[in-house]
Amino acid sequence: MDNMVLNNILEDMDINDNTLNDPLFGKMITQAYAAQIQADKCAFFDCGFLGVQDTLYDVYGHHYYKNCYIQGGVDFIFGNGQSIFEACEIYYSLGKYGAPRQGAVTAQERASSTDTSGFVFKNCKITGKEGIKTLLGRSLRAYSRVIIANSYLSDVVAPEGWSALSYGGHE
Repeated sequence: MDNMVLNNILEDMDINDNTLNDPLFGKMITQAYAAQIQADKCAFFDCGFLGVQDTLYDVYGHHYYKNCYIQGGVDFIFGNGQSIFEACEIYYSLGKYGAPRQGAVTAQERASSTDTSGFVFKNCKITGKEGIKTLLGRSLRAYSRVIIANSYLSDVVAPEGWSALSYGGHE
């Protein structure tokens, strides 16, 4: 489905919080998508996406997120979309669900220098549970692209900021 706009989807619908596999109940926390966006020209206003790992799978297409809340711990905004996140709150939650450990906010999948995909975070706020650290992103492909502009980064962001994984040399 292309050309879709969602506005305030948390207001009028039931939400399945994919963090229900809580270790307090003796279950392992595993990855689960809160949303998989596989369409072109989609916009999300005042929406919430909650998860632990792989929360928002921005598969492909042009997407716009404004005033959204996105929560997760490991690669929780990932994919190959060409997307703008404006005035969104990004909350790093490892340690809230499961043992505290370092994760990554983004895992962008741009595979070539001619690929137009990438994530832009503009006027966003990146925060999280106090006392734990996260990377802003790590490369899932050789030419991953993430831009963070005019945004607030709390001290939850690790000083090194990024990990190239096995794709060093394209920074």
